[in-house]
Amino acid sequence: MPWARLDDQFYNHPKLPALGSMMLPCVGLHVLALCYANAYLTDGFIPKDQVPRLSGDLGLLLPEGHPWGLVERLCAVGLWHENGGSGYMIHDFLKYNPSRRQALRERKQNGQRQHRFRTTRRNAPSNAVTNTPVTAAPSPSPSPSLEEEKKTGLVLSSPNRWGTPERLMELYNRLIPQGHPKVTRLTPARRKKAQKYLAMFPEERFWTGVFSAIQLSSFLRGLRPSNGHEGFKGDFDWLLTQGKDGTENAVKVEEGRYQDAEAR
Repeated sequence: MPWARLDDQFYNHPKLPALGSMMLPCVGLHVLALCYANAYLTDGFIPKDQVPRLSGDLGLLLPEGHPWGLVERLCAVGLWHENGGSGYMIHDFLKYNPSRRQALRERKQNGQRQHRFRTTRRNAPSNAVTNTPVTAAPSPSPSPSLEEEKKTGLVLSSPNRWGTPERLMELYNRLIPQGHPKVTRLTPARRKKAQKYLAMFPEERFWTGVFSAIQLSSFLRGLRPSNGHEGFKGDFDWLLTQGKDGTENAVKVEEGRYQDAEAR
């Protein structure tokens, strides 16, 4: 979904005055969190590590210079809820915004509609077509491509550009729930698998959705073991493999197949 939805009566919400003198920065953080959750299809979950990035530099605004006082107020008035120490859930997010499953289904339908339109235009260029193609939502953090750098001769992006096994490992370690197995060593085998999967699924947005979705699944977190899967957790290595059905595990996680029913 390209848009996060916010009730136009939000300005009049009774919880806002309870935020006190910090109402404006609290609301700013809340709105940015809404956009993040919608962009990455987290169903309202905000990883704890993302909060400082969303809040930005608060040195001139708050004496303490960090956002945790704002988070405490948002939780106190019920706009946010703590979620197991690994992050926060936005209250009533799914009441106003589509779920991850709904958004993925809509994207699939849009892609099919675009394909039909292009096929029709290619096969019958003289026909009038009324079905307008749907433009995919832009990446929330666009970066220059290698092609652009080659054309201009300028290095437009950081040496730590997205798309390397190191960045994939870093993103995984940052977004997984507390207590989930972290990756401490990028072995040659892991590097090879990471390169293969990054070639298949190059968008950072895809992997952010995959790693964030672990929080929404008791099975992937090892809290709901099943027969033959005792002690299982959906870790980095498992995500970079295929299931018995031949489908990549990362794809199934991104599609919400392991998501808890109450989180859908």
